[in-house]
Amino acid sequence: MDESKRVRELSAGMRGKYQIAVALSHQAELLIFDESTSGLDPVSRDELLTLFRAIAADGKRSILFSTHITSDLERCADDITYIKDGRLLSSAPKADFAAAFRHLRTPEDRGELTLEEIMVRTERRTFHV
Repeated sequence: MDESKRVRELSAGMRGKYQIAVALSHQAELLIFDESTSGLDPVSRDELLTLFRAIAADGKRSILFSTHITSDLERCADDITYIKDGRLLSSAPKADFAAAFRHLRTPEDRGELTLEEIMVRTERRTFHV
């Protein structure tokens, strides 16, 4: 980071990194992030997700983060909670999560739906052209 810049002068990605560094500096047992990887370049996103896994690995700290980037969930979530329009649709360990959405499968589908397919099909059910 450029130490000569004020926080408001940083790019969105750098501001995000700064906010994450501040949150991590408190050694909190529960970290809560909202769209923590949004605005980060692919390398920074990869580094952050690796860091999240390392932080939670010993079981002493937990991370709750909201995201629409399903690949981030695929990569590092243990449990997934899906909230749509303030309503809880499902909350389960990642391995069991897709079972709650089997009703969205079509005859062409093979195996469980991906998290992205679940999100797209759920969101499209209320969207009409």
